[in-house]
Amino acid sequence: MFIDTNVIVYYLHAVEPYANIVEPYPRSEELATSLRVVDEALFTLIRVKAWRDRVLRGWRT
Repeated sequence: MFIDTNVIVYYLHAVEPYANIVEPYPRSEELATSLRVVDEALFTLIRVKAWRDRVLRGWRT
């Protein structure tokens, strides 16, 4: 089963209602993805972490 960036991001960030829908897919033993999808997911994770860190420190956007 091939998963794309949206599945990874929805699952990791618990984006509802999609997180519940995609939850079984990342747990599959027969899982495939591409380096591009991994790259996009990492980029998104870094951006979200940076945004959350700024919010926690009280910085304004």
